[in-house]
Amino acid sequence: MASKIETKVLTSVYERVIQFNPHLDPRLNPAVHYGTNTHLLEIRNEMVKVGILKLKERRQKLFDLFIQDFLQEERELRSVDLAYINTQP
Repeated sequence: MASKIETKVLTSVYERVIQFNPHLDPRLNPAVHYGTNTHLLEIRNEMVKVGILKLKERRQKLFDLFIQDFLQEERELRSVDLAYINTQP
């Protein structure tokens, strides 16, 4: 887990990279792309990928918790003879 300072830094970098407009010509206004370079664009792509991976990981953990909860509930119902019984032949 990232510290608060790391989170602030990454957020500020991410916001700066989002505001990057590749259509503006730095020869007309050199301050247009100040503070943004190719490394920051790579960091942006990496941050997006990490966010997607974290989302997939959280979804998988939630899915596992649902399965565990369902199996535990089924075991408890079977222990008191209230388990689901298939009535179709």
